Amino acid sequence: MLTDDYFLNGLIEFAERGLKLPIIVSVGGATIQGTLISEREYFERLSDLVQAESSDVVEQAEDLREVLRGLPRIADESTMRQLDEGADPEEMRRAREEMALIYIHLKDTRIMLSDGDFMGLSAPWRGKRSAVDGFWLGGPGS
Repeated sequence: MLTDDYFLNGLIEFAERGLKLPIIVSVGGATIQGTLISEREYFERLSDLVQAESSDVVEQAEDLREVLRGLPRIADESTMRQLDEGADPEEMRRAREEMALIYIHLKDTRIMLSDGDFMGLSAPWRGKRSAVDGFWLGGPGS
């Protein structure tokens, strides 16, 4: 079981299917605000952050972007190989789904500072769903 909170589990599953929902989560004393996104979108947005500082590393930067974009596909392909080797289809479907659902992914992420203000982060956020202590739907003042 990923968490005991069936409602949060359901929201994250909907995000994997394309739902965009503003949320604030409490994780280990930190308060994090953002919009739920899928695992695929998380890695796509993360890949967009990779920039080459000089012409010497342009190829390496593009390689890293491709690796990040491809991580969900690699997990899918691994599952397909196991199916080809005779693994139980229902078990593999559940295993792949759980791989994606272990984490909660947020875009437009902001973290609450000790003075109560939120600081925006340029990267999307990924955290273990089991680490979420609580959450609020919507954002400040919504």
